[in-house]
Order: sequence, then structure tokens, then C-alpha cells
Amino acid sequence: MSFHKSNLGSFGEGLPCDLNGRVPEAGDEPTDFTWDHDEFKVDFDEHGNGYEGYAAERWSTFVTETAELTRRAEDALDEWREQP
Repeated sequence: MSFHKSNLGSFGEGLPCDLNGRVPEAGDEPTDFTWDHDEFKVDFDEHGNGYEGYAAERWSTFVTETAELTRRAEDALDEWREQP
């Protein structure tokens, strides 16, 4: 479901993405990406059960915010394409 930020050309610069330039979308999981931090993988029960609590909430917020930034970048690209 994710896409590479380069699909939006220079309008994709600044989009939140993983180390490989992939931008998460709804339905993606943090484990689908390569991160330089463990912000989305908090192990509160110390049994290695992946992300829980704060991390799950943070991921949801991150994806929602990223979707809005992506929409803005796509709108800007569309406007640029429509210019004579």
C-alpha cells in the first residue's frame, strides 16, 4: 500500500518516510518499513509482542498526519501540472 516519495517528484520532499523513502498509508504496519528508530515498536510487556499502547496510538497519528501531508503534496503536483 505504501508508495515511494519520489512518485511525487519534488513535491514529495519533506514527506515523512522510512529510510528507503517509502511513505506509509492507511492499512500499513510499522513493521512493513525500515526505521532508524524504535518509536513505533515499544514493548511494554517485555515479551517481544511488537508495538502496543503508546506506539500503536503514535503509529495511527503518524499515518493520519502523513496522509494529510501526502494529499497536500498531490494537490500541489496537480496544480503544477495544470499550469499552461
